Amino acid sequence: MNITLAEDSDEDLHEGVAPNGSTPLEAAQGAKVGGLAAAKASNWSRAAASFRQAASILQAAYSDSKPRSLVEEPEAGDITEAHALRLDCLNNRAQVLILAERWPDAEAAATEVLAIDASNLKARFRRCRARLQLLEEKWLAAAVEDFCVLRKAEPHNPKVNTCASV
Repeated sequence: MNITLAEDSDEDLHEGVAPNGSTPLEAAQGAKVGGLAAAKASNWSRAAASFRQAASILQAAYSDSKPRSLVEEPEAGDITEAHALRLDCLNNRAQVLILAERWPDAEAAATEVLAIDASNLKARFRRCRARLQLLEEKWLAAAVEDFCVLRKAEPHNPKVNTCASV
């Protein structure tokens, strides 16, 4: 079932803003939970917006290890947790965009993860899947590059072969 989706935005989601009384980490965790609930309900647009919101909150609060919206310095553990949560939300966003068949957006979302963590195989797999669907020569060549990295890193993983069979 193909669903045509508008951009992943909602009036009640404010990019990069933590609700009053919550830390950015708590706000991002809440946005992630909202994204997971929306994904479970197959509301891909809402899920993508929630995951983007979570990642944006974390980016605004913890980029360059300097909190922009916090009164106190965050603890090192918060920064590490925020980084992992941000990557997770960006990866989740790539997946829901794949499920929505929004291939260029999915490719861009996965590429954003890889810009932060080039060794993230989940993002590389998702980017490969999206690029294969774009059906343009430049994207197919790029998908082959991603596939080669995946095969080298996970030669016995059967999921890697599903990327090649798309």
